[in-house]
Amino acid sequence: MAHKKSSDKYQKSCEIIYDMLSSRIKERKIQLKLRNKDICPSADVNLISAIIHNRRNEKKNKYLIPNGVKGTYISENTTPFIDVIAKNLKFNSTVEMLRGSYEELESYAGHFFFQLVKEALVDEDEETKEILTSILSDYIPYAIAFTYNKLLDKHGQIASFVFNENFLSYIDEYDILETQAIARVYINMNDEFESLLDEFFTNQPDTLKLNRRLSTFMTEKVMPTMEKTRHKAACIDDVKQRFLSTCEKSIYYFNYELMLSPEAIGYHENDTSYYEREYMDEWLKAEHDYISRLESVQKEIEGPPNTDILNAPRDTSNPS
Repeated sequence: MAHKKSSDKYQKSCEIIYDMLSSRIKERKIQLKLRNKDICPSADVNLISAIIHNRRNEKKNKYLIPNGVKGTYISENTTPFIDVIAKNLKFNSTVEMLRGSYEELESYAGHFFFQLVKEALVDEDEETKEILTSILSDYIPYAIAFTYNKLLDKHGQIASFVFNENFLSYIDEYDILETQAIARVYINMNDEFESLLDEFFTNQPDTLKLNRRLSTFMTEKVMPTMEKTRHKAACIDDVKQRFLSTCEKSIYYFNYELMLSPEAIGYHENDTSYYEREYMDEWLKAEHDYISRLESVQKEIEGPPNTDILNAPRDTSNPS
């Protein structure tokens, strides 16, 4: 499968930033009773309108607010266009205009984290996805659901014959369990993520090449922090890989017995294959029971993760 270009990644995460930024500018314009031309006298008023309404054009404002001071975006003192807007709208800084107040950042950080992780699981390379699913699989219900999903993709309906009735329930609840797994990770690192997000806006206070920057932010900042903070909570290393291996063996032996006739299988008590299969059956059952017990213990100790922390903040502004 071809990898996405950096410029095509994290579209929804970018949209969250663009939407909040344009709303922030619109609300401040209304509060100050400004006209579009007051926001940046040297700019085309249609461009200011596009920014306020989050309309982006590939040539004029691909990343919502054009970068630099060239052409019609130059001011008398060559202040960058984005800084002129922030100053005329009386924000304390360009950073504040981009990310909102720190209190506002705290209100949307969980939702933004959720969207970043969801898109990384689709947009990034296979190695990155594997690391992410390994971290999320510290939440055992997700590890089970992920494994069943993978087996269904690989083996089709035969997987549903091999496993018990819980198989379909995990498949049906996959999205819910994935959200709970993401919430569990975020709860362990929310303070760290808020600091990282603040640094993201502070270190480069503009929207230039936002997609690429979010990809770098995710792989070089967020994921190492996820790894570092995962050990603050109870987790079982490699539970996903262990369960996947067990399930693959279950399917293998199911297929093996289907291919052989009763005579070939050899149910005679003196046939060593009989004892080997009996041993394997008991071992596989014990492995499945072990994973189920881990899931029960984790639920008893931790309870279900609170997914409300990932919700989008309620819009309390009412610009007219």
